[in-house]
Amino acid sequence: MTMRILCGVVALSLALAACGGSEVTSDQTPLGGSGVRGSTNSGGDTTVTPPQTGGAVASVTIVVAPMPGGRKIVKGDSLGFSAILKDANGVTLNGRSITWTAANPEIVRLDWSSGSYAIGRAVAAGTAVITATSEGKSGSATVEVQ
Repeated sequence: MTMRILCGVVALSLALAACGGSEVTSDQTPLGGSGVRGSTNSGGDTTVTPPQTGGAVASVTIVVAPMPGGRKIVKGDSLGFSAILKDANGVTLNGRSITWTAANPEIVRLDWSSGSYAIGRAVAAGTAVITATSEGKSGSATVEVQ
């Protein structure tokens, strides 16, 4: 059930972005009743604010989902990003506010995010830097589009 809802939100966000929608805002209530609020704009920053737990953020690492078969990224591809937040002891943190930024949205546009995850689209050839920031700490990933 949760996967179907998530896929529906992603599809709606991508459809709105493709139709020229400039901002998508959603309120979600995950299991356990804690609220999540997120907003996305086509090509700019995305901020999601879930309930906070654990210590202070000491590091942010971004993982880019690999393309099937290890192929190169080309215009039109959807890209998955995941931010891993850790405290000073190396403990993974969940439920933090994360702002996603595309330094080159003319190359990779961020279409959607929720918590530690974001989805972007390769829109032109070149190099883009995707950054996730939480509590003043940032991590970046460089994406090469062929």
